[in-house]
Amino acid sequence: MLIVMTGMTIHHIPDSSYLHFKALQALLRQSQLEGISKQKRHEIHINQNKVTINDKDYFFSPLVCDPLLFHYNEQGNISKAFTMRCNGYKAVFQLGSGWISNE
Repeated sequence: MLIVMTGMTIHHIPDSSYLHFKALQALLRQSQLEGISKQKRHEIHINQNKVTINDKDYFFSPLVCDPLLFHYNEQGNISKAFTMRCNGYKAVFQLGSGWISNE
């Protein structure tokens, strides 16, 4: 974590693993929305720093996540509820809607 002080204001600059974690969440949300718009199921496999969505690989180094396998159906519903854990960060995926909330 880097803290920068400018005058009397303190600014928190997030570390790169947090930024990668947020980018991963955005990619998963994009996949869900694309599945809805194209009426297509999206298979997702997360294994450490690699995410595979419908046979296309994405890498999120230095992020390391617990392995997960799930899918979004054609209506955007998620196949199971779970907590995604990466580098100490957590995101909870709700059953059905697939909404993501951070812990």
